[in-house]
Amino acid sequence: MTQGIEKRKHHRARVALLVLYRCNTLDEYSCEYAIDVSVGGLFIRTEHPLKMGQKLFLKFTDKDGSHMVETNATVAHVKTGLENGDSFIEIGMGVRFDDLEEETLAVLERVVHGRRYGDETAAPAEGEAAE
Repeated sequence: MTQGIEKRKHHRARVALLVLYRCNTLDEYSCEYAIDVSVGGLFIRTEHPLKMGQKLFLKFTDKDGSHMVETNATVAHVKTGLENGDSFIEIGMGVRFDDLEEETLAVLERVVHGRRYGDETAAPAEGEAAE
């Protein structure tokens, strides 16, 4: 089996983050788990993904619950299960963050690299340059 070329711009981290999201201001929030995250977006595992291009507002906290991330996002791709005939793919949707604020970007970088606030000495992830 041949592997595809990696097209992502940002390092991704496997996580289990509870994410609240909604499409319209008056909608109730849906609640699902993100299974990976980067500073560019995240993948939400859901049996009811939104359509590609759908705009949404989402909220989640960092790993220790100390900082809330609230941002607009766009559904960038949808995975529906089996692809290429026999490979199982997680069901859900990949969302791209829109217009991140500097503080939100800093929270996401810490989540992706597994650092806590105040821990500037943590080693960078493998293959990444130190800050």
